[in-house]
Amino acid sequence: MSEPAINALEKGLNFAPTPTRIPIEKVICGVEEAIVCNRVPASDAETLRQDVAIAWRHAHLPPKNMSTQELMGVKELRADTTIIVLKADKGNATVIMDAEEYDRKIKALLEDGMTYNPTARVKRQTYAIITECRSAIPVDIEKQLLRPRIVQPPRLYGLPKIHKTNVPL
Repeated sequence: MSEPAINALEKGLNFAPTPTRIPIEKVICGVEEAIVCNRVPASDAETLRQDVAIAWRHAHLPPKNMSTQELMGVKELRADTTIIVLKADKGNATVIMDAEEYDRKIKALLEDGMTYNPTARVKRQTYAIITECRSAIPVDIEKQLLRPRIVQPPRLYGLPKIHKTNVPL
């Protein structure tokens, strides 16, 4: 691993490089969404748009907080598919792990299907609670709001426990 990549990692995983441009499209979309959602009167909406335009014209990017070499080091780390960079389970540590080893440990965790795919269990429990409370809930509300429709399994990821032997996830 190169020295700039190590320097970038030393900043920690919560470190955010300064932006290279002001995200004006996101700002405008956010303002317009707020105007619509809050039903802002037309005259006030126009004043708000003008204030945002004035603020945008006077906006400047903050000074860079990473060198060009460190940014290249980050690109190098992202391009390397043989390693995974993640945070440790405890403490504020950054862990660099072999991708194949990480995949092996995740697959071992997935063998225990009930622990790591509780979707069906949670769905059954939700239906049971709704059934228990059926007398207090109007039928139309039960059908429209309370019944889970699109059920997605939780996202699985592993944080290395660096304080234990063999670094389990």
